Amino acid sequence: MPNHPTNPGLEALAEILMTSPAEITAETLLVNHPGWDSTARVMFVAMVDHTFGRQVRGADVAAAKTVGDLLRLLD
Repeated sequence: MPNHPTNPGLEALAEILMTSPAEITAETLLVNHPGWDSTARVMFVAMVDHTFGRQVRGADVAAAKTVGDLLRLLD
């Protein structure tokens, strides 16, 4: 059992980035992450719609600089 609260958005994003949630934080720079590319951006938009029932604009996703920026789109 994890000793920290789970964050569904972080877990889903980690899956898209093909990494462990423990390997990324809100401060992780997306430009430095090898898994963050155009396909990952499209997958993020689809995940937000499917998993969270929300719509996010592609421009907002493209403007995100950090994992935290993406997670704030879920609020």
